[in-house]
Amino acid sequence: MSKGLWCRVILPAIFLLVLLVLVVLAVLPSFMRAREKTRYAAPVESALGPTEAEKGYAELEQEEPAAELPATSEGLTFAPAGVNWDAIIKASLAQRARKIIYRGYLTLESAKIGKTVDNVKQVASELGGYVESAEYDRQGERVTASITVRVPQENFHRAMNALQNLGRVVGRREEAEEVTGEFRDLRARLATLELTEQRLLSLLDRAGTLTAALKVENELTRVRGEIERLRSYLDYLRDQVAMSTIAVSIVQPRAEVALAAAGAQAARWRPRKILAHALASLLLTLQVIATVAIWLVTFTPIWLPVALIVLLARRRLAGAATKTGGE
Repeated sequence: MSKGLWCRVILPAIFLLVLLVLVVLAVLPSFMRAREKTRYAAPVESALGPTEAEKGYAELEQEEPAAELPATSEGLTFAPAGVNWDAIIKASLAQRARKIIYRGYLTLESAKIGKTVDNVKQVASELGGYVESAEYDRQGERVTASITVRVPQENFHRAMNALQNLGRVVGRREEAEEVTGEFRDLRARLATLELTEQRLLSLLDRAGTLTAALKVENELTRVRGEIERLRSYLDYLRDQVAMSTIAVSIVQPRAEVALAAAGAQAARWRPRKILAHALASLLLTLQVIATVAIWLVTFTPIWLPVALIVLLARRRLAGAATKTGGE
């Protein structure tokens, strides 16, 4: 092989081959990573469904359709220059997508417990709510009532303001618990468990032995139980978010309680009954005296001689002491 052929053909060919190998080695890792992402992105998205934000937006759009923007006479949407409607709408949806549980506690003083309870029920009904529980209690002359109502979340503050006008407010407390993060975590766990359930069903169909089928069946039972538990808790959270809880305690004023106690005591005074008790006590006392007299008379042969002996002994001792003093 001539030196010119080596320099003109073989060396450039070797150089180009080495360069091509280096380029392939540099590009191959990025290509493999992109392929792996493409391979696993579709199954995960189909199994887990849309993101939590997208689900929240979809629910909000179904429950509360967005208000349309004002239109001009030509039917075109009017948007002032410089206003970022997209950012405003996204911020509004994000705010409405928050999951917050509202709870309220009221203590009222009212002289008319029954009427106040009826008014609480009426307020709850007018605001789209209902009575969850009601209880009356009497401690001596003090009557109290406890009533718990549920109202839609958007009417929570209106209900609190309306209820506090039904009596004198002794105490008021409001609580707001945000469960957005917990709600999203539960939905993600639920989606993962549902995907696991599908995989276990697939394994159960391919189980070759009875032992393997039993193991898969046991694991499937456990996963389904966890799925039902999470679904129940999610339903509970949805209910707590949608309907706020207000607990109202109604008590009588202290003056009313004192007046009722005095009236009750006056009403309990019965002169005839007192006279009958006094006569009964007198008769009982006379019976006791008569009983003692009968016992004394009966035991006279025993106690009378002893009493005479003691009396004579005391007289003799007294006489002896007198003579000794005179000498």
